[in-house]
Amino acid sequence: MFALFMNEAMNNHMVLARGSKMLVNYLSATNDHMTMTILADYEGMLNWALWLGFEPIGTITSGYNKYVEFIRCNLDANCVYDKSPRPVMH
Repeated sequence: MFALFMNEAMNNHMVLARGSKMLVNYLSATNDHMTMTILADYEGMLNWALWLGFEPIGTITSGYNKYVEFIRCNLDANCVYDKSPRPVMH
């Protein structure tokens, strides 16, 4: 995701989008879930997270700012991102 911080990132937005999708798919294969928190003011970034397969799970308000929390689960790993409702195994 280092390309997001480059001045020329938007000049090659197709390469950035393709590369970010490949990176997220690669990381998803080795992790049971990934999370992301994005400032709600940035609609483009929120849409980008949705396009990458992340799902919004809630919002956080901190001072004057509102953030949207996202998660992407690896369905092959039986992801449970909210540990509290999991069944207890004895």
